[in-house]
Amino acid sequence: MEIKLEGLTKVFTDLKAKTETRAVSNLDIVIPSGKLVGLLGPSGCGKSTTLYMISGLLYPTEGRIFFGDEDVTELSPEKRGIGLVFQNYALYPHMTVRKNILFPLENMNIRKRSIEEAYKKAHLIETPTEAKILYEYEDKSESLKNKYRRHESELKAQYQSAKLAFEKEFKEVQVKTPELKQALKNNLANLKLDLNAKIKEFENKYLEEKAKITPANLKELKDIINTTYAEVEKDFETKAKAIKKELSSTYTNKNEFQAKYEVEIETIIPKSVSIVKKAKAINYKKQMNDDAVAMAKLVGIEDQLDKTPAQLSGGQQQRVAIARALVKKPKVLLLDEPLSNLDARLRLQTREEIKRIQRETGITTVFVTHDQEEAMSISDEIMLMNFGEEQQTGVPQEVYNEPGNLFSAKFLGTPPISVYNATIENQKVSIDGKVVFESKKLDKDLKGEVVVGVRPEGYELSDNGSLSVEPLFVETIGRDLALVSKHKNLQAESMRIILTNENLDLKNKKEIKFNLKPNKTYIFDKVSGRRLA
Repeated sequence: MEIKLEGLTKVFTDLKAKTETRAVSNLDIVIPSGKLVGLLGPSGCGKSTTLYMISGLLYPTEGRIFFGDEDVTELSPEKRGIGLVFQNYALYPHMTVRKNILFPLENMNIRKRSIEEAYKKAHLIETPTEAKILYEYEDKSESLKNKYRRHESELKAQYQSAKLAFEKEFKEVQVKTPELKQALKNNLANLKLDLNAKIKEFENKYLEEKAKITPANLKELKDIINTTYAEVEKDFETKAKAIKKELSSTYTNKNEFQAKYEVEIETIIPKSVSIVKKAKAINYKKQMNDDAVAMAKLVGIEDQLDKTPAQLSGGQQQRVAIARALVKKPKVLLLDEPLSNLDARLRLQTREEIKRIQRETGITTVFVTHDQEEAMSISDEIMLMNFGEEQQTGVPQEVYNEPGNLFSAKFLGTPPISVYNATIENQKVSIDGKVVFESKKLDKDLKGEVVVGVRPEGYELSDNGSLSVEPLFVETIGRDLALVSKHKNLQAESMRIILTNENLDLKNKKEIKFNLKPNKTYIFDKVSGRRLA
């Protein structure tokens, strides 16, 4: 299921301070069907807000959300077909693993929903014109109701936030004069009046828009649909009784009678009636339990079904949460920092499991994290975010190798990229007066200050190197060495340079010279951070 976000924006309003916070700004992205896409960025960049708008838990201030060709912006979470895994797992401690996995199916009332869906299909067969009009109206009506319900809910939340802020401010004041008390009462009264006025405005708009989409002959449509199907069903039941009566006089053996009866019924039963009868005949309890066991096997906890969450490790609890999200057979799986509560070793193991599960199910998955190693290791694509805006999207290694701006270059990579203040003239970039990089890709007329970024693996030792650094100490990291050093033009206090020569002797050296590898060196505009080469 492809996910498309068009101009997606979320603004949070503080009624007391009369300020707005733009958490997500004008996102235009496409998440390919069947892929695992990581939303990556620092805390507060808008990635979780984006995820909750996709899920339907938050309503966008502007923009639209599409699942395939379907606009789901106004749909409630349960109607979107999403599975959501929270950071804290949100398992029910008093329930067994089996019950936890089954909970969303029981909550959805699968039997009722399946039979209702069967009736819809039956009605579309028998009265296609009337049923199409009715069900399209019901879908639009529900979306409209959700839209205004969300507006009202957000407005009430803003009111409560402002009310608490006023009351807190009042409590913190040492001397409470009658004037101050009256001012608080006035503020709260004005807030309430504004709230009631806006809610009334929402109600009027809702009724006005609903009137526009309501068919004039709504009751007549329902009567035609229900009466037509009832007649078809009654006609079938009459014929079925006649067949049963005729066969009962011919076949005395119960099994023979039943076999012949089923063959005869199959030739006369209308497709519409067959769909409804099959939906009613399903053993939903068994089906739900089978689905729960299948999901438990998929995530590798089938032997833990009768335990409670307290008896499981953190990794096992996470798997229960994933199984619970998948058991609904969602179109989209959403993971909100699902590994942040696990230790390093378990995190590594669990992210491999998430990737395996995603590949086996083929479900479109959005994975929110601030951990770049996590995102790069399991994502088919990553989307870097900062200040609510998309910075760069692409295959992880391609984004690492070809950062589009300074933020992307600095955020991705461990150890981080080294960033220097530099100058440019005649397509040549100099650090501390020495040319370290040149490229025909650079603007010939560009002159002045720029920023140079060099990946830790982008240094080549050379006695005649153009860049001299001051070594501080050497870290041994397995097969590689990390030379911790500094430079007066470096934007940070120190940097790490990765060297692979185990026999390298760097002791007692006050200066070490390097040339920069062109494919690991990037030039950025000093003001905008845009990559120049």
